[in-house]
Amino acid sequence: MNIFSYIKDLFTSKNNLLMQIIIFSISGIIAICLNNCLGVLIGSYYESFLGYAPVSNIEQTVDFLLAVMMTILMFSYGYVYTSRFLNTEGSLNLPEITMASYIVFVRILPVIVVWFFYFWIILVLGNFLLAKNSLLYLLFEFLLLVLFPSIFLLLVSFSKDFLYKKVFFKPFTIFLILKRYGWKNIILLFQVLVLNLISLAMVIGIFYIAAKFTAPLTQVCIRIFGLCLAVYLINIINLAYMRGCAGLIVKDDIIFQ
Repeated sequence: MNIFSYIKDLFTSKNNLLMQIIIFSISGIIAICLNNCLGVLIGSYYESFLGYAPVSNIEQTVDFLLAVMMTILMFSYGYVYTSRFLNTEGSLNLPEITMASYIVFVRILPVIVVWFFYFWIILVLGNFLLAKNSLLYLLFEFLLLVLFPSIFLLLVSFSKDFLYKKVFFKPFTIFLILKRYGWKNIILLFQVLVLNLISLAMVIGIFYIAAKFTAPLTQVCIRIFGLCLAVYLINIINLAYMRGCAGLIVKDDIIFQ
């Protein structure tokens, strides 16, 4: 279980290099559109750092909707990838990015809503019944922190056939996941954290390089490239993490049978 090997698989398997170009392009669209939306919210201070915000409401709306649609596309694509992995005996080839990802989003959304509702209920009850700053409240928060990542394993398992089985909606399923996969998932998440810190350092380095140039346009172009790279790295690390989750489940799928 090595997330760095999963990253390598994303680049070295058949046709994966072409898919990386496509993923980077979509990441660029997300970054630039969100950059424009953020420019509207922050205003003149932001303009001196990452360019100018859209001037018309139509352009702002288009940027926002395009960013949301592309984000949903990449979010759902991760489950298309794990579905292929789980159904083809561990195929490492990245599937094509198609409009079918939006159908996957519609299929998986009810499961996400149900589990976020469960966690919301638990959070409300915990805050109502337990005294804040008490030891029990700290233990309660720790339990939520430990349980929450298990949802990703449940969603990855759901992506195998996208069927609404009872096991995916039972509240106590999360504890079975934690018992069987919890420690391995924590190790995987720690590796994800390390990768994200490395990625953050790279992006900060790009911003530092941009500051060395005197031309404002050059600075803005380099910084926007840094933003595009940041979104791309987030998407790649997410795919690698989901690949790791699928690798755990494909070896031991007792809970979800």
